[in-house]
Amino acid sequence: MSYWQQVGQNIVGDTAHLTVLYSGRATAISDNGSYIAISDKYTVSDFGRVKIFKNTNNTWTQIGQDIIGGWGDSLGSSLSFSSDGQIIALGAPNADGVGNGAKEGAVRVYKLNNDSWEQIGEDIQGKSQFQDTGNSVSLSADGKTLAIGVRFSHGLGANYTNIGAARIYRNNNDSWEQIGSDIYGEATWSNFGSSVSLSSDGSKVAVSNKHSDVRVFQNTNDNWSQIGSKIEGIRGSSLSHSSLSISSNGNRLVIGGESTPLNQFPTNTGSVRVFDFNGDWSQVGETLTGESEGDYFGNSVDISNDGSIIAIGAYGVGSIGDDSRGEGKGSIYVYEESNNNWTQLGDAINGEYSGDQFGKSVSLSGDGSTLIVGADFNDEGGLLSGNVRIFSSSSGGSGSGGSSNLTDLEAYNYIASHNDLISAFGIDIEAAKSHYTNYGKSEGRSLTSFSATDYLSKYSDLSAAFGSDQTLALKHYIEYGYEEGRTDTSSSSVSGSGGSSNLTDLEAYNYIASHNDLISAFGLDIEAAKSHYTNYGISEGRSLTSFSASDYLAKYSDLSAAFGSDQTLALKHYIEYGFSEGRTDTFSSSGSGSGSSSNLTDFEALNYIASYGDLINAFGTDITSAKSHYTDYGKSEGRTLDDFDEWGYLASNNNLINSLGSDTTEAIKHYISFGYSQGKITNSFDAQSYLNNYGDLKNAFGDNQELATKHYVEYGFNEGRVF
Repeated sequence: MSYWQQVGQNIVGDTAHLTVLYSGRATAISDNGSYIAISDKYTVSDFGRVKIFKNTNNTWTQIGQDIIGGWGDSLGSSLSFSSDGQIIALGAPNADGVGNGAKEGAVRVYKLNNDSWEQIGEDIQGKSQFQDTGNSVSLSADGKTLAIGVRFSHGLGANYTNIGAARIYRNNNDSWEQIGSDIYGEATWSNFGSSVSLSSDGSKVAVSNKHSDVRVFQNTNDNWSQIGSKIEGIRGSSLSHSSLSISSNGNRLVIGGESTPLNQFPTNTGSVRVFDFNGDWSQVGETLTGESEGDYFGNSVDISNDGSIIAIGAYGVGSIGDDSRGEGKGSIYVYEESNNNWTQLGDAINGEYSGDQFGKSVSLSGDGSTLIVGADFNDEGGLLSGNVRIFSSSSGGSGSGGSSNLTDLEAYNYIASHNDLISAFGIDIEAAKSHYTNYGKSEGRSLTSFSATDYLSKYSDLSAAFGSDQTLALKHYIEYGYEEGRTDTSSSSVSGSGGSSNLTDLEAYNYIASHNDLISAFGLDIEAAKSHYTNYGISEGRSLTSFSASDYLAKYSDLSAAFGSDQTLALKHYIEYGFSEGRTDTFSSSGSGSGSSSNLTDFEALNYIASYGDLINAFGTDITSAKSHYTDYGKSEGRTLDDFDEWGYLASNNNLINSLGSDTTEAIKHYISFGYSQGKITNSFDAQSYLNNYGDLKNAFGDNQELATKHYVEYGFNEGRVF
């Protein structure tokens, strides 16, 4: 059996409006491989159109409406998903927002809501005419940070023609606000911004010019500063295109271009290189090159979340001369890195017919096991209608009982890479292999987030005991090191003074929770937080304890019931959920009397309304009135703020999971506006039964029904788990 197997049907360009459609000119895929996006021209005037599909039992079904641009917009020339596939950014580099033919370009962002794609905020317009704004786009994992390439920007003045730029924006209450200043190229006609790629948390951005020169920037206090040296492009015989993709943590990137080293190869053979950041950028393994003239190897590239797998498009394979690979069919090559060497995974995936240009676009799922490939010159639906195919590796099946091909070492590494699996499985590698096959792949879980070699290097007692034996190192971490608070990453930083941080894990969580910008930047990454505190936080006078975990637990009965007095769990909850839900650690005590101000957050006010039918009827979603009511009447009446179970509401109504995901604020609004009057229930989900059905969940969560409910909404429903 071939390593790469097609998933579902060919998705063929719809030629109702145009025969020469070029469907598949840009593609995107969600982290778990369940959602895909495809763009085409739509009309001869290139309005541009984007369609989004979901995999349902290996059949690709369109979700929501076609998203169509305006006259000549070229909407969908670039695409980028949030990790869950619920938010998508669309580049429209020829959009004319002014209406006078300026064609400054624009980017539009949409969110899936009740099976309809709704625009978030206004168009993000180019700043002057003919900028090609949106020729490339990249979204952070949560869909709240957006990088835009502006390759024809003259931003530094008339003497800087097509110097190019990158701009980064943040979604602030559905309004896109630029973070910092434009990041400009270094020379005229360099077209900086030809390709952009964001790290998962949106804190790092990689930007290339048309020569495949790449610079990487990091956000520090909303200012973008370059990290490491510029990566020089290969100066070969063609300098017209570049592509790049950065790993989830922003420390590895893949760069593709149409040139080859030192003109050793014929025109447009193409090459791909991978670089790691360890104080500066250094190449990982050899330079990969195409086989023949005109292959355009590296015209499109993508990288898995952990950086271990890369996909490379070579849309011109077979286009020159008598080539046994086919006249211009195009091909996709997938490689995996091990010990600084790149090994091809399976045979090349080839186009179906001569001239298809298969591989013009390619996108990888988070774990690198699924990829979508565009062939925009395919004629299956009519002349140059274009088509798209999706492939998955045969190394892991799906569904209950599927066999896993993980080695024992990979299974240990899989457990060590995920704290919940350490708690659930210990060193039971057979359970880990089964979990990866049935759940881990679809969740986009990494096999290699934990580095056994770094773990051994960090602790001299372990290297003395185990030498370089990675299996023993992984077993030690799972059985002892995790509980001891050991990690695989050094807390020393490459920049700034201060050296190693002595923060405990609890202090690091408290440091993150105490500063909103750190929540957005780091999430639960306490090693990054420790390094930040050492190198910046101390000198900036930042507090470690502005946030009170004990007050947070005391304020919310649902949390104290779930976590007891465990401050670590409380801090993790606030960072992952509470902050975005609008929860706080301070009590909303208020004076009495009419008109006194309420300290309720918006989220608390919505929950207050949803908890009482009379308030739903009286206020709807009017949170200002709800805050006033609570202050003047609700407190004295003994009304609670959180009787409504938003997670239970989502779990009990699967159609809402499809449309709202895990957005609890939108869930509460839906109940107030529709669910209450429709008689929708909040308690049909049986959390205890769900726990009893699955040993891995029981081991991970015990009898904690709140965590079980959240797991079902965030993962279990999409995994096909039942209760």
